[in-house]
Amino acid sequence: MPAFDGNVAGRILLQSDLHWPLLHSGIEDYDSSSGKVRMAETVDELTIQYEEDSQVLRKELNKEVLSKGSWATIMFLYQDLDRKSGDYGPQKISIRRYQKREGTYVQRSKFEISSANQAKSICKTIEEWIPEES
Repeated sequence: MPAFDGNVAGRILLQSDLHWPLLHSGIEDYDSSSGKVRMAETVDELTIQYEEDSQVLRKELNKEVLSKGSWATIMFLYQDLDRKSGDYGPQKISIRRYQKREGTYVQRSKFEISSANQAKSICKTIEEWIPEES
């Protein structure tokens, strides 16, 4: 049964047995042994890299800040660890929107691009819709 962690003022729900964040990721650092989190206060601190017991489960490869301010949009390139094989899977892209509230960023939405074909299709459509200016 999920437990509510009052230490983060209602911004995150934790699965007590796994110590795994289930909701809004504006988390810059999470210590599974103490259950304490440090929320990101700047856009540069936002990450989707996730570690559990010193093992990187989601590896952030790159990050592009698309907009800053009280609403930030960030595109991440990442890979998830396949726990069975121990290898990282294919590269994926996530576009996330964060809102800054009470001094920290809270994730409000995300869009996952899960394949190279989907990414290429999105790029092709954008190039068709917004041609280069001469």
